[in-house]
Amino acid sequence: MRILRSLAVAVAAAGVLAPAPGRADTRFYVGVGLGGHFAPAVRLVSGDDDRPSLCDQFVNPAFAARPGCTDPDRGAGAVDDWRSRFGGARGLLAGTAFGYRPTGRIRVEAEYLHRTAAYGRAAPILTPSGTPYTEVFGAELPLAQERVGSAAADSLFANVFVDFPNRSRVTPWIGAGAGVAAARLDYSALWAR
Repeated sequence: MRILRSLAVAVAAAGVLAPAPGRADTRFYVGVGLGGHFAPAVRLVSGDDDRPSLCDQFVNPAFAARPGCTDPDRGAGAVDDWRSRFGGARGLLAGTAFGYRPTGRIRVEAEYLHRTAAYGRAAPILTPSGTPYTEVFGAELPLAQERVGSAAADSLFANVFVDFPNRSRVTPWIGAGAGVAAARLDYSALWAR
């Protein structure tokens, strides 16, 4: 399920040390990276505009006697929301960068990053006040849970760096970048009555 397409802006802090991308006289360079990362905890806020429970013929056999329950737009304007919380997850991080050095200190770079995270867990669905819906509805709703599976994000950035060359094997730099990202999350919900 595609849930996010956003404009991302990244600014690197001054003084961070990074491996030098190459000799100072090298104009073009390529960098690659592969490793793991820890994805943050996820808090889902979901909702619907379905008709209220009092208009549900399973919950209320006399639903037809209630005003508005048989109207064609009976759910219009109604908004129910619920929440679920999931702990963090581990994943894979891979990326590549293609750079050009117009001067000895300035670098411009196109960077692609791919990240995955394996959440693979279910959590009870909570009311806005934090009470599980299974406690609110009792035997009528024995199971209410949301599940997140794997998550993935692809990012493309344009970066500019100013290097501070020295005699060591690392080069301090300061930089800024902007880009776009697309994220996907496997999601499902189960409400059992």
